[in-house]
Amino acid sequence: MSLNICVGESGDRLTRASKILEELTGQKPFVGHAQRTIRSFGIQRNEEISVFCSVRNTLANDLLERALRIKEYRLPSKCFSEEGTFCFGIDEHIDLDGMKYDPNIGIFGMNFVVICGKSGTDNRVTKEEAILWKCILHLQRFLSTVTTRFDPCTGCEIPCTTHVTYPPEIVKEIDQSNMESSVEKHRRHLCIGQTFSHTQWPKHIKNLQDGYVKELERILTEKQSDIGYSVKLTSAVVESKNDLKQTADWYLFPDQIKINNVTMKQIEPIIDKLFIKDQSIIKIKNKTKTIEQQLEETNNLPVFSEQITCERLQGLWVLVCCHNQRDQRCGVIGPILVDEIEKYIQKTDRVDNIHCLKISHIGGHRFAGNVIVYPSGTWYGRVLPCHIPLLIDAHVSSSSSNDLKEKLKPLLRGYLDTS
Repeated sequence: MSLNICVGESGDRLTRASKILEELTGQKPFVGHAQRTIRSFGIQRNEEISVFCSVRNTLANDLLERALRIKEYRLPSKCFSEEGTFCFGIDEHIDLDGMKYDPNIGIFGMNFVVICGKSGTDNRVTKEEAILWKCILHLQRFLSTVTTRFDPCTGCEIPCTTHVTYPPEIVKEIDQSNMESSVEKHRRHLCIGQTFSHTQWPKHIKNLQDGYVKELERILTEKQSDIGYSVKLTSAVVESKNDLKQTADWYLFPDQIKINNVTMKQIEPIIDKLFIKDQSIIKIKNKTKTIEQQLEETNNLPVFSEQITCERLQGLWVLVCCHNQRDQRCGVIGPILVDEIEKYIQKTDRVDNIHCLKISHIGGHRFAGNVIVYPSGTWYGRVLPCHIPLLIDAHVSSSSSNDLKEKLKPLLRGYLDTS
C-alpha cells in the first residue's frame, strides 16, 4: 500500500507533509516530482511536489483499517480498477486514530493506493475480488467487535431483553473500532454546573447565552502556558435554588471538590489559585504522592474569599455525555444511561454514595455512550444500559473490584492523566 500527500509545491508545506508520513510509517518518505510544467498552477517540470511511502504486512493492514474507518468502509465502485487496485483519499490526516493536531504542521489530505494480490502462479486480482476482500475485511472487524466488545453485559441475553435498548438507527452509527487510548491527554476536569437543560446546550458550550463558559474558556486559554497542563472543560446540568445563569457551581475532578456560586468576576482569581498556584487538595505540579494517596490523606480544602464556599465531593461520581446538538448519538444515548444509573442507585439504596451528572461534549461521540467515573478518572465508551450495574459495582465495591474492572476492559477508552 502506498500513502501519498501531494501539496503541489516545494518548500515548507512539503516538509511538513513529510513529517506526517514519517510519523505514520516510521519511514523517511520518498519525494515525488512533477512530470511536466503546469503554468496555471505555478508548477515547474521536475519540481518536488509530493511525498509518499510504501508499507506492507501488519503496518499496511493497520493503516488501511484506520483509513477505511473514516470512510465508514464505504467506497464507490469507481475507486476500484479492473486489475484489483483501489484508491481513496481522506480530507484531514488528523481523522486517523492516534493522530493529533499540531499547529506547527497543519492539516493535510492524503491518498491511499492499495495493490491487491493473491498466492499462486496467477496472482492477479480482479475488480470484483478486490471489492469482496474489502467487504470481508469490514465484516471480520464487525463480527470480532460484536462477539467480544459486549461481553461485559453479563447476565443479559444478546440482544438484551431486560434493559432499555437504543434505537436501531443510532446503534448502526456507533463506531465499533478499537477505542483504546482514545482519550485526549488532560490532568484536570472542570464541570461548570448551571441550570441550563442539556437540550439547551448549543453545539459549542461557549455559545451559551449567558457568556459564562465563553469567559471561562477565554481565561483558561490565556493562562494555558502558566497552567502548564490541559484542563478538560464541560458543562453540567445541576438543580439549584439559585438562578445559575450569571454564576455557576464548579465541580473539579479528580480533586473531588465543589466550589459554589462562582460569579464571572471570580473566575480569574480562582483559576490562579487552583491551576497556577496549585492550591487544591490535589497537587499536580511537583507532586510527591499519587492522586489516590493525596485524596486519602488530606481534606484541606482550598481557601477563597468569604463570598465563595467550597466543599468536598464524597462517593462515586459518574459523568455521562448527553450533548445532543454536538452529536445525536450521545444526545439520545446519554439520557437513557442517566435514567438507568439513577434507577440502579435507588434500587441499591446508594443515594448518598453515588452521584450522576449529565455533561457536554468530551470527545469521541462515535463511541457513544461515553461515561467517565471519578475519582479514578476512568473513561468508558459504547456503554449499554445493561452495563450499568457492573460498572457501578466495579468502582464502588472494594472486595471484587479488580475482577469486575477486568470484565469492563472491552469498554475502556482510557484514563485521566495522573503522571
